[in-house]
Amino acid sequence: MEIANIEGNPSSPNMKEYHHDLAVVDLAHQLQMAQPDYRLVTEREIRARDTPNQYTGPSEPRYAVIAESGSGRRYPDLVTASPDGVVWAHELERTRKPRPRLVRNMLSYVNADHIHFVMYWVWPELLSNVEQAAGEANARSMELGRGEKIAFRVWNRGGVKK
Repeated sequence: MEIANIEGNPSSPNMKEYHHDLAVVDLAHQLQMAQPDYRLVTEREIRARDTPNQYTGPSEPRYAVIAESGSGRRYPDLVTASPDGVVWAHELERTRKPRPRLVRNMLSYVNADHIHFVMYWVWPELLSNVEQAAGEANARSMELGRGEKIAFRVWNRGGVKK
């Protein structure tokens, strides 16, 4: 973390998340190459800044979002912020989640004024589930007058499927 100039305390590796973390690193690299002028923020950086603690107390999240259930905060895998302030959250979906849970997660972003859009990068075999959840979340977003905030693309284990 010191070499990468990232604030916060180092954490131990979590072997259950190893493959997800590798894919997120690949995604971060691809996003940075495609958008060199955008600020790229990792989940670790978001947690270091947006997690309430005993010293600072609760604060308005900069990139985290309040969970739809109201039971805490959700932290995106990555965030990109354009030079003009448009903020994209990026989620890498590589394991199947029940659709109601996925919709709740998406609605957390819909309700976040500081996140303009969220891109779900999806393993091909999970596409149908995420597509249906995004449809439900975007329908609710439209009802709220927020436009379509949820997008998705197929992630092909090492890159975006064209």
